[in-house]
Amino acid sequence: MEEFKTPVAGDYQIECWGAQGGGVQSYPGGKGSYTKGSISLDGVMLYVVVGQIGGYEETFNNGFPGRLNFYFSGGGATDIRLNNKNGNWKDFVSRKSRIMVAASGGGSVIYYSSQQGMPGGSLSGFSGTNSGSDGIAATPGVQTSCGKAGTGFHTHSYKGIGFGIVDYQTSEDHISMGSAGNGYYCGGVGNHGGGTVGVGATGSCFISGYSGCDAIKESSTENAIVHTGQPNHYSGLVFTDTEMIDGQSPMPSPFGGPDEIGHSGDGACIVTQLSFK
Repeated sequence: MEEFKTPVAGDYQIECWGAQGGGVQSYPGGKGSYTKGSISLDGVMLYVVVGQIGGYEETFNNGFPGRLNFYFSGGGATDIRLNNKNGNWKDFVSRKSRIMVAASGGGSVIYYSSQQGMPGGSLSGFSGTNSGSDGIAATPGVQTSCGKAGTGFHTHSYKGIGFGIVDYQTSEDHISMGSAGNGYYCGGVGNHGGGTVGVGATGSCFISGYSGCDAIKESSTENAIVHTGQPNHYSGLVFTDTEMIDGQSPMPSPFGGPDEIGHSGDGACIVTQLSFK
């Protein structure tokens, strides 16, 4: 988690790229989403949380681990916060202070029926997969709730709230599920049944001020999140000239040059000063 304090009053452009889910060359992880917006700031401290590419360990700004020889973790979302809560990205007070979120891609499955991860979403994520007849696929995160885990004979999971963290708890038998992508709300972790496996779903993006987004009330708690039905964050910080692109579509690259199709690798964030005041 990095700190950025605006050096002078002015208009700033902020761009975020979610991280790619974990995978291998033949079955890559899903690619991350892109968000952009312009905002007027004067001496505001921002906390930039850049997502980590998925792997076998728990991923930074995702929360759910992969499992060796079975599936990879999803990537970490990249977001802008107003509260760092002593650097603890998992703390709810920190997560509810997010004013921009770029969703991450989901992890791939390399067990029984190998499949690549799903791309990060936009206003809503992408559904997971189901390679057989036992159970149903995971559902995506949207603006007001996380996705549901895929079902099947080997599925024994407890779903948390999923607000900016993939907070599923699984049993030892729950071993071949592709991990979900994170976002404003995360996607559901993947399906696992008898002769059936599936990758996880992915999460949604959020930009304060973007039409279709649904901000929460400042009074919300982790177990009692209340949505406002409108897109402006409770801080009053609102973006203009916004753009939101899912992880399967062309987007600017943080390294310049040609557009990329979804974002690969770790997440990224660029803050550009547009004008002085």
